[in-house]
Amino acid sequence: MSVWIAALAAFVLGIAVSALNARFLSSKLENISSATVTEALLRQAVNIVYLVAVFFVLEKLNISIFVPLLAAAVGLTIPTVLLTVKLVGRISAVTEDSERNGGENK
Repeated sequence: MSVWIAALAAFVLGIAVSALNARFLSSKLENISSATVTEALLRQAVNIVYLVAVFFVLEKLNISIFVPLLAAAVGLTIPTVLLTVKLVGRISAVTEDSERNGGENK
């Protein structure tokens, strides 16, 4: 039973970590630049640190690591996918605007 409690906790904390990262990055998405890429890499580093922390905490508590680690990874993935969809939408909007402006200027 403790494996499932650990999995649920890892999943919820994974969502929280990734959602906070996504919120931080989406506040910076007004200007898409190379700084945004750097921030995305930092987000991924935070995600990796979280997974490593989950691994070592589970090892310390002598809990089977597979299910909770999988839950943590899924928890990290959900907000990341949502952020990626948002980012792609913004990039598409910027591209469409620039194409329309370029087409009108000709």
